[in-house]
Amino acid sequence: MHLIGLQSIFINQANRRLQFEFEKLNERLEVHVSISPPDAFGQRNLVVLLRNLGALAIEVPSIYLESRIYGLIKHDLGPEQRLILPGELKYVIIESGVGGSGFSLENEDKINVYVVTMRGNRFSAPEVDIGPTSLPYILSVMLAPPSLEYRYDIEVRAVQLDDNPLIGCIALSSYDYSEGCKGMVRITNIAAEELSTNMIIGYFMVAPGLYSVSIYRKAWVGGRWSEVGQISPPVTIYITDDTSIMFNDTFTAPEKIPLRVTVPQPYQLILLDNPTKNILIPFMITLGNMTEALRDISIIFEYSADNLTVIPNLIEVKISRLSPGETYHGYFNITVVDDSYPGGVVTYGIRVMGAVGEITESSYDSSVMERPVLDGLEIRVITSGMLLTP
Repeated sequence: MHLIGLQSIFINQANRRLQFEFEKLNERLEVHVSISPPDAFGQRNLVVLLRNLGALAIEVPSIYLESRIYGLIKHDLGPEQRLILPGELKYVIIESGVGGSGFSLENEDKINVYVVTMRGNRFSAPEVDIGPTSLPYILSVMLAPPSLEYRYDIEVRAVQLDDNPLIGCIALSSYDYSEGCKGMVRITNIAAEELSTNMIIGYFMVAPGLYSVSIYRKAWVGGRWSEVGQISPPVTIYITDDTSIMFNDTFTAPEKIPLRVTVPQPYQLILLDNPTKNILIPFMITLGNMTEALRDISIIFEYSADNLTVIPNLIEVKISRLSPGETYHGYFNITVVDDSYPGGVVTYGIRVMGAVGEITESSYDSSVMERPVLDGLEIRVITSGMLLTP
């Protein structure tokens, strides 16, 4: 009987050991470490995300931080935080300057995080050397096709889900963010005309977290680029890796390039006090918003004269560049000669001959422009010297 009892104890202990090893092998814990946005005092907290991916409950007594500034720090979890049920996600906030460790998340610090479970398994966060100036993931936000009518702002913002803590921190990848990451970052006035492709892209560095991504249209209004709408509702995305998001902007392109020529005075009466006089003829060239910028715009002045001589007989003006929404104010300078003093009429027209698209490099003639020609304009000339002749 004694041997049977010993054998039973051995078998029970062996079964327990096998059960323990089985449970240890089947522990599946996902660990991520993120950063909260700075508060009013510029303080940021570390946030450790623990998700139980297995079928067994997991107990985590402590979280270990490897800090370049403070060395190894042990953060003990309270009784309500230790147990993580199957499928459960827990957020553990490690506040700066709180607790016996005196840990504070500095801008220049870089942190690695790992946990050891009660069954002896060790799980590490894949975010290596994370810190306010060292974010692990790239978020690329793409818009295709961009409208040539607008410029765009791309905004990424950390958002809060239900009662969960606000986590996530963002910085631009295009400059040294020495002041540390923020809760919201916006790239402004991205212009399609500055690119040679049919897509605009904004790049952001992010920590793990929940983010809202928005793109805003901006049009040239009142002499400046002003926000005029948003492309679709904001997209909310949970990020734990490099991520890309694609937006589409739908717009109706004009049938013709919205280039228009106008004059403030289509009909003029000029009184000459001597037989020869210089006359300025003002005009305006306006390029609408919904197009690419144009270069090398050629405009000519054409005329016919009755009882007058006009010098020169052909005038051309070159505009080096027009942006969408811009208006060019110019003038033609002609000399009118009235040798016989009867007065006369100059009938003239202004014609845009061609331009070059800045993005497409296409050469455009007047046939593809909205209103490139004004014809039948008149300048009536009366010479006052004739009236004074006895």
